[in-house]
Amino acid sequence: YLSKELDYETDSHFFLQVIIKDYNNPPQNSTLFLSIDVEDKNDHSPYFQDDFVVIGIEENVPVGTPVYTFNAKDGDGSFLNSKIEYSLEISNVGENQFLIHPLYGTLTTASSLDREITCSVILTVFAEDQAINLTDHINDNSPSFMSSPLSYVMENVEMGFLVHHVIAKDPDEGRNGQVTYHILSGNENKAFVLDKITGTVTSLLWGFFLDREDISNFTLVIECHDLGSPSRSSTAQLCVTVLDENDHSPLFAETQYQISVTEDLEEGSAILDLSASDKDAGLNGEVMYSIIDDTYGNLFSVETSVMGSETSYKLVGSLVLNSALDRETATSYQLVLLASDHGMPSLNSTATILITVLDVNDNPPVFSSPEYHVHVKESIPIGTCTLLVSFPCFGFEPQTQTICPVAQPCPLPSPYNPLLLPSSGELLPLAPFAEWPPIIKALLSVERRGSCPLSQYHLRVTSQES
Repeated sequence: YLSKELDYETDSHFFLQVIIKDYNNPPQNSTLFLSIDVEDKNDHSPYFQDDFVVIGIEENVPVGTPVYTFNAKDGDGSFLNSKIEYSLEISNVGENQFLIHPLYGTLTTASSLDREITCSVILTVFAEDQAINLTDHINDNSPSFMSSPLSYVMENVEMGFLVHHVIAKDPDEGRNGQVTYHILSGNENKAFVLDKITGTVTSLLWGFFLDREDISNFTLVIECHDLGSPSRSSTAQLCVTVLDENDHSPLFAETQYQISVTEDLEEGSAILDLSASDKDAGLNGEVMYSIIDDTYGNLFSVETSVMGSETSYKLVGSLVLNSALDRETATSYQLVLLASDHGMPSLNSTATILITVLDVNDNPPVFSSPEYHVHVKESIPIGTCTLLVSFPCFGFEPQTQTICPVAQPCPLPSPYNPLLLPSSGELLPLAPFAEWPPIIKALLSVERRGSCPLSQYHLRVTSQES
C-alpha cells in the first residue's frame, strides 16, 4: 500500500527490494526485486508566463512575417500531457490577419496590414496539452464553421496569394476535436489550394492565374471533418468574388474607317457612330472618345451619349461635323480617334478615319476671258481650229459647250451656225466664211453635264480675205 501520495513530477520510478522470511530457526528467506513505474496524470494545465502581451508591428510588412513566438509551459512530465498545441481565436469572426503555428507557437501575418483601416487587433491564444481523456472518448459533436462565407480577391494576383482563412471549431477533446479541411466542388480550373490543417485558401501555386473576364465568381463547397472514429463532418459554401483589374484596352471594331460625305452636309450632322468594346468592368470598362493629332482645328468633334439603362449602360460616341465642308478647298480628311477607359492607369487604343468629300454642283464654269476676238481668213478649211477656249473646271465633271450667233435663237442647227465649240474647247468652222458676213458675233455657253447653271461669254469672229 502507499504510505504517501505519488507525484510523477517528483519520482516517476521506484526500484524496490522485497525480502520475505519465515520464523523458523534458523529463518529462511527469499528476495524479490520490484520495479514500479509511476504513470503521469494530466494534473497540470498549460500556462503562459504573461497573461497579456502587447505587440507592435509595422504596417505593410510582407505576408508571412513572424511577429511573436509564444512559449507556454506545462508542469506534467509525460510527453502527451506536456506537449502543447497552439490555436488562435480572433475577436472579429471572419478576419484572417494572423496565423499561429500549432506546434511552435509562432505568430505570423496572414494578410497585408494597414493602420488606416485597422489600428489594433485583439487576439486570444490558446495552449492545450495533448493528453488523452479516457473518460470522454465519445465523438458526439460535429465541427462547425466560424469564418465568413465571403471572400474577395483581385484578378492576376501572384501565385500562392492568401485568399481566405477557413475556421471551424469542434468542442470535442483530443482527436475528436481536431479538424481538417477539404474542397468538395466549385474549384474551377483548380484555381485555389486549401491547406487541410490550417484552413488557409491560397491561389494556385503554378499554371493558372485568376482572370475575372474568364470566371468572375467561385462557389467553393468546403468540408471539415474531425479525426474521431467514426469521423463527424460539416460542409459550407465559400463564395469568392474576383475583382476587376484594368488589364484590357478598349478596342474599336476596325482599326481604319472609310466614309464619304457630301460637301453640302449640314453643320452639326453626325457622320459616324463610334463604338469600342472593353472587357473590363465598371470604370475600367467605361470608354470615352477623343480626336488626337487634329490638324483641322474645330472642323470635327466627338459627342458622347449613354445607351442602355441605369443598371446596364454603355457610352457611345458620334463623330460630328462642326463647320461647312468645301470640296474645292479640301477633298479628304484623315483623323486619328482615341478610345480610352477610366481605369487607373488608363488604357487606350486608336483608329484612323479617312473622310472623302463628295462634290455637289455649287460652282458654275468660268471662261478664262470675258470676250474673245478671232481673226480668220475666209478661205480657212472647214473643221480647222481657230480658237482654243479654256476655263477652270471646278466641278470635276465633263462639260458641254454651245455657240450661236447673237441675232439667232440658241442653239442653232449646224446649217445655220457657222461655228462649233465641242467639249474639247476648239472653235471649229462648219461652213466657208465667204458665205457669211465679215464679222460674226456669237455667245459662248458652257454648262455642267446634268445641271442647269450656264456661263455665257461674247465671241467676235472677223473674216479676212485670203
